[in-house]
Amino acid sequence: MRALKTMLSLTKKTEYALLSLSHLSRPAGGLCSAREISDAYQLPLPVLMNVLKRLAKIGLIESTRGARGGYSLVADPGKIILGDLIRAMEGEIHLVQCADEASENRCEIVNHCPIQGPLIRLQHRLEGLLAGLSLADVIGPEPGQTPLTQCTEECVRNNNNETSVSG
Repeated sequence: MRALKTMLSLTKKTEYALLSLSHLSRPAGGLCSAREISDAYQLPLPVLMNVLKRLAKIGLIESTRGARGGYSLVADPGKIILGDLIRAMEGEIHLVQCADEASENRCEIVNHCPIQGPLIRLQHRLEGLLAGLSLADVIGPEPGQTPLTQCTEECVRNNNNETSVSG
């Protein structure tokens, strides 16, 4: 069986962060242990614990120590912006080298590249999309919709009102 090649994929850290935040946002609420989350999604416990530690450090979850301890969500899922979460877990998002204007490793043809402008505009659209999505959009669909259907429909409407990537 051939391995699938992926493009623009999130790291496991971000995937585990999304799963953890989703799990902690369940209506039942209360404290959940790292083991409970790990067992629920078959995630490696050591990696998950590092992710939970990072989420606590940035103030999205709270850790309670002790035999009855665990983690709880302290931020409103509607206020957790997906772009901010991804940057907190992975660092800045760049589709191509030239989109990182601060990088010392700029592309060698940056001064005469015919695709730099369109790719940077695409980068800005991606950033806009991620800035407009919250954790609630990812984990909580409205009745009759799959989680990202509404956002996707809104983004298509918004993009149809903007100029194309090439212009």
